[in-house]
Amino acid sequence: MNNYYFKKGCKYETIFGFSQCFYKYCPVPLKNNITLAEALNRMVDELKLKPRINESRVKMRWKDLMGLTIARHTQSLSLKKGKLYVKISSAPLKQELHYSRDKIKDIFNKEFNEQVVMEVVIY
Repeated sequence: MNNYYFKKGCKYETIFGFSQCFYKYCPVPLKNNITLAEALNRMVDELKLKPRINESRVKMRWKDLMGLTIARHTQSLSLKKGKLYVKISSAPLKQELHYSRDKIKDIFNKEFNEQVVMEVVIY
């Protein structure tokens, strides 16, 4: 089993706090006795995955939160640096959503219990 060891100070050891880090699995107890959720949060922060995770969360929930009619007319949806970019195919719906930008922002921020969407851009 020695061929699975990383060198002392590998990136997995520093992220998760393992006393010894293995390539395939890490059965060694944690130094700081952190929970799995804390370890995953550290990994997400270290690998800078939070923006991509937030974008996929918004895309997955768009149809449920905004409704079927709006989802049908949505051509593209992206979240970059806190701005939600929504491309709509219908001009009247685009105008209506333009006036409801603050409400859309509040819906998504309440859904995720954090400030995910700072601004909504309808085009």
